[in-house]
Amino acid sequence: MPTQANQNVHAKLARMRRAPHAATRLAEMFGAALIRLRTTAQSEAEALVENERRELADGLDAVARVTEFAAQLIARFVPPASRENEHGKLRKLLMNVARVKTRNERRKRDDKDRGGDER
Repeated sequence: MPTQANQNVHAKLARMRRAPHAATRLAEMFGAALIRLRTTAQSEAEALVENERRELADGLDAVARVTEFAAQLIARFVPPASRENEHGKLRKLLMNVARVKTRNERRKRDDKDRGGDER
């Protein structure tokens, strides 16, 4: 029995001597995992921002095209003095529609990301 206890003590001392190295390795692995997670999260966030920017630019471009087309159609029926006023009203209306649509899409996406539980 004393021999077994002696072996247990030796094994425990050996583990204690290795422990700082194991703790250091574990901390290094944990740090590396955190860095990978941060890098991944940052690149995903940048991709989301770029995608949203592109979608907004496409939406604004579509609003500009529709506004111009509508202005050309309206021009035939509206006196020259009020054309610019009507064009401005139409542009404001379409921009408001685009803004609301973008906000709703963003809310939908955020709710989906959160799981919809927080509202």
